[in-house]
Amino acid sequence: VFCSSAIETAQRNPEVIASAMMNNKHVYQKNLRHFFSRIDSDGSGVITLVELEKLLSDEMMRAHLVALEIDVQDAWELFRLIDTDKSGSIE
Repeated sequence: VFCSSAIETAQRNPEVIASAMMNNKHVYQKNLRHFFSRIDSDGSGVITLVELEKLLSDEMMRAHLVALEIDVQDAWELFRLIDTDKSGSIE
């Protein structure tokens, strides 16, 4: 009973909720950075269209996208939006 009450109180506490949200944000950013470093297969600091295509053909990497709650189509769109100079690569 005490544990249930403590959990319910913590779930309603704005400070606990805000702290959890910030922690989740940091974890998500860390995972996203790691994911982008895996896309950059040659370590150049630039992600090319070829690297993105390779990523999207790999089942494990698509699973990573799903874990990050990024749809494959959204990954294409994100690349297109970031590639403002239409060079086929993003830094």
